[in-house]
Amino acid sequence: MSSPLNFHLEHYDGPLDLLLDLIRKQEINIYDIPIAQITSQYLEYMQKALEMDVELSAEFIYMAATLIQIKSKMLLPRDPALQEIAPEEDPRKELVDRLLEHSVIEKACISIRVGTHLGEPHTSAARFQCLDEPGRVACDCGCGRCAGHAAP
Repeated sequence: MSSPLNFHLEHYDGPLDLLLDLIRKQEINIYDIPIAQITSQYLEYMQKALEMDVELSAEFIYMAATLIQIKSKMLLPRDPALQEIAPEEDPRKELVDRLLEHSVIEKACISIRVGTHLGEPHTSAARFQCLDEPGRVACDCGCGRCAGHAAP
């Protein structure tokens, strides 16, 4: 099994992309994230990025702080009497909600890209098709297969 930290640093558009990738590669249930394990892997990613002199955005640093905060909340003992009066919400809930929302948006973007490549109407109502002509400027769809796009 390959390590979940075998990745290209420039692959991630933001911290939620990285977290989703770590979760997916290890086939972790998103509703039961082992926060200590994921936090450790996330921080290792940040360390590798710094060693490679990759500048991380504030979003990545903020997410690291968020993960550490969640981890510390989960380590604190809970008072059973207080739990009966006011049950405490899982500290991972907000993160899980954000990851699920990001995943839905990510899938929608992929659907739009695939539709564009299949000649389906683009969101702007324009139609595009992939061209494999040498010398064309690469498109920004991110698929890695296109030499360029042109409107028919």
